[in-house]
Amino acid sequence: MLATISTGKASPHFAYTPPQTVYGAVRVLVVIADIRPETLAAVLRGFWRFTPQTRLLITEHPTLAPTMMNGNMRPVDLGELPLRPYESRLPDQKGKVIASTLLAEVGACITLNRYHDPAIAPSLAAIQALSNGATDPITSYFSIGHLFVGGLVEVGDQIVWGDDLIGVDQRVAQLAGHAPFEVASQIQALNPLHS
Repeated sequence: MLATISTGKASPHFAYTPPQTVYGAVRVLVVIADIRPETLAAVLRGFWRFTPQTRLLITEHPTLAPTMMNGNMRPVDLGELPLRPYESRLPDQKGKVIASTLLAEVGACITLNRYHDPAIAPSLAAIQALSNGATDPITSYFSIGHLFVGGLVEVGDQIVWGDDLIGVDQRVAQLAGHAPFEVASQIQALNPLHS
């Protein structure tokens, strides 16, 4: 299946459409790494509009205000929840990450982040940050990346979102005017789905 990657302008009229994979999901985890309040509000409105029966669990973040949420949305502190190991799904690579059990207990996860540095792929950085303890982004991706069905990244006054984290990050690199993120390119080389 081809990835769907969209680009739009950050504005009061920005309309977010959730990935197709979340339609019909009972619970979805929204992982906030870094996001402007107006973009977060638009993401939550998009879920409310397109998947009103889905229960959203949103990681606690200073950007998240109670007024942004409806009755099917609630904040969650991953740091207070149990952890479990997630083994790398990459053949010939031994590795694992320790992360919240909730990642595997919901129907789908998405990431929200902002672009800051040409050396850091924002969607990959968001999932790497969920690991309890140091790990590299490739191990993080192949251990828990399959649980993430989409990501959104702010790049200046533009927003990139879609149903493939690597595709989102590589579009971010294009918009930022630099070469593809090295770690994302390494994942594309290791994973035939991204080549």
